Amino acid sequence: MSLKLPTSPRYRKSAKKLFLREKSLKSKNPSIVSVGAIIAGSTSRASEYAKQLIEKQKVRRLYGISESQFKKYYVLASKAGQNTAETMLQILERRIDNVVYRAGLASTRAESRQMVSHKLIKLNGRRVNIPSILVKTGDEIEPVKKTERMESLNSDMTPKWLDKNNKSYAIKISNLPARDDVDQDINEQLIVEYYSK
Repeated sequence: MSLKLPTSPRYRKSAKKLFLREKSLKSKNPSIVSVGAIIAGSTSRASEYAKQLIEKQKVRRLYGISESQFKKYYVLASKAGQNTAETMLQILERRIDNVVYRAGLASTRAESRQMVSHKLIKLNGRRVNIPSILVKTGDEIEPVKKTERMESLNSDMTPKWLDKNNKSYAIKISNLPARDDVDQDINEQLIVEYYSK
C-alpha cells in the first residue's frame, strides 16, 4: 500500500513543520522556502478568510485527513454542546492512528495510519484496520507484536492522558485529551470561524 504524503510546497506555505519525512522538506533552492514562509507569515497583509483557510489546511495536513473528514469532525464538535474549537481538537487527538503516533509506536502519523490499516494494532484485544476509529476512556491499544523499530523510537513524549507499558507497549486511555495536551501551534478558533460562515 502506497501512502501519498504531503509534499514540501504544502509545508512551505504553512511555514510549519508538520512532522513529515525529512526528505520531503528539503529543497535545492532555499529561496523557495523563504518565499513560502513569507506568504504564510504575512498575516498582517492576509485577509481574515486567508488566515482561517491556511490554519484549517495546516491542521488537516498535520493529522493527514481529508477535507470531508475534517468537516465531519467540525459538525460533530459543534453538536457536542461544549467549546467547539477544543472539542474538535480532542476528536482529532482521539483518532486511533494519532494515539499510536502519540504513544511513540510510530515516527509519523502516516506510519501509524499504515500500521492500523495493515491490522498491526489491536483495540481492546481485537485487530482493527480503520485509522479513524475514535478511542474513549478505558480503551486499550497494543501492537500485534513488538518490533525493533518501536524500541528505537523515543517514547519519552507520551502525553499524560495515555498510560503506556514500556515493556509490552500496551496503551490505556486514562483520560480524554485536554487542550493543554495538544502541543502543536494551532489556532483552533480560526478553523471554527472558517466553517461557521
